[in-house]
Amino acid sequence: MTDLSKPNPTEFIAEERKLTLDPSDPMKIAQTIISKEFTTDEMRMLHHHAGMFWLWENNCYSVIDDKGISSVVYRVLDNALQIKGDGIAPFKPTSHKVNNVMAALCAELYLNNKTNAPAWLDGREQPNPKNILALKNGLLDLTDRTLIKPTPIFWTNNALEYEYSSEATVCEEWLKFLLSVWGEDTESIESLQEIIGYLLTGDTSQQKMFMLIGPPRSGKGTIGRILAELLGHNNICSPTLNSLTGNFGMSPMIGKLVAIVADARLGPRADQHQIAEKLLSISGEDSQTIDIKFKTQWQGRLQTRIFIMSNELPRISDASGAVSSRFIILKMTRSFLGLEDRGLFKRLKGELPAILNWALDGRDRLNQRGFFKVPTSSEDTVQQLGDLSSPIGAFIRDYCEVGGDCEVKVSTLFKAWQNWCREQGRDHTGISSTFSKELSAAVAGISTIQKREGGKSRFRYFKGLKLI
Repeated sequence: MTDLSKPNPTEFIAEERKLTLDPSDPMKIAQTIISKEFTTDEMRMLHHHAGMFWLWENNCYSVIDDKGISSVVYRVLDNALQIKGDGIAPFKPTSHKVNNVMAALCAELYLNNKTNAPAWLDGREQPNPKNILALKNGLLDLTDRTLIKPTPIFWTNNALEYEYSSEATVCEEWLKFLLSVWGEDTESIESLQEIIGYLLTGDTSQQKMFMLIGPPRSGKGTIGRILAELLGHNNICSPTLNSLTGNFGMSPMIGKLVAIVADARLGPRADQHQIAEKLLSISGEDSQTIDIKFKTQWQGRLQTRIFIMSNELPRISDASGAVSSRFIILKMTRSFLGLEDRGLFKRLKGELPAILNWALDGRDRLNQRGFFKVPTSSEDTVQQLGDLSSPIGAFIRDYCEVGGDCEVKVSTLFKAWQNWCREQGRDHTGISSTFSKELSAAVAGISTIQKREGGKSRFRYFKGLKLI
């Protein structure tokens, strides 16, 4: 006699294997798995974008490894049945069957590579996705700071890990800390406020990079740690400048809001020209083709902003001076070495919701003005970065006058350049042809002409500048 108080193993297996699937129709199987495992309120939570699977969790999409998806496929198929002959039999998944379903999932879940986050997947335009900030308790419309119910229809790769509160407006410890760092330099404090507000979303329209320069224990690390807590550790990466030129050096930036570079020192073998090219390309909103280890290349535009913290200015060779013009630099002069407040970070972390509102106020001010302002205290540092990046630019500023009617013999200007380099303690002056190339990059409108002297000899001249 069957004991009815105990479950019948046969009935249990039949209940678990309630799906009957056709192994010859992997697309139908894929659609069933999507409906069963990756759908909420009739909205898909999984997409295949730029060669990777993206799963909606915690109000944003993040990359999930192919093995994670295949494990779900194996589990569903292992609990399914298939029609076999006149009856049904266990599905018994094999690698061949699973691979067919995985290929079908890629096709069914395909999201065009041109769909850049943030975006509404149903095509709506309002509220503007660029003004939406995902948080733990919903989507915040930054135009009026109202919360919207979270939905997988909103394509974003980033969500903050705490809740928004309109009532959290007091960040006393944070403001005291900033006052201890910059004192009466309110321009730098307001600039940091705008920078952090700008970094909260994937906005890259300003085409700027950011740098904190100061002595050890000047507060750079504390600001960097709070920035990481504010944005969420899943939303940042920590490359070095050298790593940007490696085969897979840019892959950690995919889907990240900020790349925090904590060490900007470059060794003698660093390819400074290529580093400059990468920095300009990323900050300039150029489309990128990025190698990913063991995966197909990723193509798209990075939303990642560069945030450098360093004790000294990096030497990034760029004759045009374009790299230095992209940076907003905040200069820190006071060191707290030996005066560290061990409990500061814990107190600051408790103010995150209020610091968020403080940063959003900075974002509003930036958007109203339309551009970043360089603090007066940082102007000389910006100039120093430009001189380090483009020494030839510093030479032109000190020794030349630029104008359409100005002329100077190439050999004369090159000798003046060599003398200037010796005065500056620079050993490497280059050759005349390299000098001409870098001069043209540094000053727009410079041209080379030939003029006859003494009736016979022809000499090369630069037209557009002269020595003073």
